[in-house]
Amino acid sequence: MIITDRFVYIHMPKTGGTFVETVLRKIHEKRGDLIEHRRADQPPRRRSLRDLFKKRRPVFLELINLAGPNEWNQHGRVSQIPPEHRDKPVLTTLRNPYDRYVSQYEFKWWQQHPETFFRNVGDLKTKYPQYPDISFAEFVEVSNTFSADELRQRFDPQDRLGRHTIQFVKYFYPNPAALSEIDADYLAARRYQTDVHPNLHYTFTHDLNQQLYDFLLTMDYPHEEIAFILQHQKVLPNGQGRSEDQTWEKYYTPALKAAVRHYERMLFEMFPVFDC
Repeated sequence: MIITDRFVYIHMPKTGGTFVETVLRKIHEKRGDLIEHRRADQPPRRRSLRDLFKKRRPVFLELINLAGPNEWNQHGRVSQIPPEHRDKPVLTTLRNPYDRYVSQYEFKWWQQHPETFFRNVGDLKTKYPQYPDISFAEFVEVSNTFSADELRQRFDPQDRLGRHTIQFVKYFYPNPAALSEIDADYLAARRYQTDVHPNLHYTFTHDLNQQLYDFLLTMDYPHEEIAFILQHQKVLPNGQGRSEDQTWEKYYTPALKAAVRHYERMLFEMFPVFDC
């Protein structure tokens, strides 16, 4: 996560967060702010007098959070925000689930690090002996039947909530264990509106340049400092991205699209902009 003097940014994977982190770093480096990069279990570094009096700039903190046993990454969650920063607004970026499944499939993290993506790789290979040579449709299925993000649910297997919904709860609920309380009545009553972090601000991948610029204006960043965002090119992790003709629509049959719509029905209800 990124912590500035005014807000916190939560980076959920494969949503455009690398773009946001890169832009924010450029802004604060140009300001001359004190840039700190540390793990969440490490105390803040002791500052020299030179640092403390250097233009009296605030700290720009890149906080690396625990993701699993001996695994640290930049994808912190709202429940991991340090106490002294929990009253700040929280910014994040969301991606249309249809597009995000395609992005995950093509990025192939699930091939390179299956143990972090899937719950039981042995059982997965038993059911899909051709793994990792699986189709996109098979990837969607295994993502929702062997997900490492699986938590106890109150739904029958055919009605289970999808991987992206589970991640949303884990990232943006102050109490991620609330997932075990979600059932049909919970969804019908839209209780997610009160369970999600109360000071959360969304930007969306499909219009990220404009929306990030607009949010920073509300945080009193001057136009002259952030206008470059509007024309900034995409920032691709490891320089890897899809070609322009690899639109997400080309990956779906009507049946597969309907399956994803059902898996991620809570997200589609929360964000009607995704329903296309």
